[in-house]
Amino acid sequence: MTAWGGSGDIGCDRSPLSPDWLVLQVPVRALLEGDTVTLRCRGLWNSSVTSGSFYRDGKELETLHDGTELSLSPLQLNHSGHYHCRGWVKYWDTRWKQSPPVTVTVQGAPDYKAHPPGVSKIRKIVDQIRRTGL
Repeated sequence: MTAWGGSGDIGCDRSPLSPDWLVLQVPVRALLEGDTVTLRCRGLWNSSVTSGSFYRDGKELETLHDGTELSLSPLQLNHSGHYHCRGWVKYWDTRWKQSPPVTVTVQGAPDYKAHPPGVSKIRKIVDQIRRTGL
C-alpha cells in the first residue's frame, strides 16, 4: 500500500486518480493484536460521503448515519479479512457507491513474558562489566 491524502500514515490500494468513487483507507503500519485502528471511507476528489456502512468478508459491521470512520478496538486476530465500505457520495452524480475491497491483516502481539524488550542489551552490559571487572 502507498500513503496518500496528506496524512502520511493512511493508504489504500488505489491512487488518488482511481476511477473508484469511494475508497476505504486503512493505516499503512503493521496492525498488532490489542491496537486500535480507524477505517476511513473517503470519496474521490474529497467528495462528500454520508451514511457509510462498513463490511468485513461481505458481512455488514456497522452503519453510520453521521460519519465515515469506524474504529476497531482492541484489535483481535479475527478482525483480519477483506473490508469495504458503502456510502452516499455527493458529487455531480449523487448515489450509493461501494469501495473496492482492502485486505486487513492483524498480527499477533509479541510475547513480552517470553522475550522481554531489552534483555539482550542488559546481557551485553553485564558481560562487559564482568570482562572489565568494574
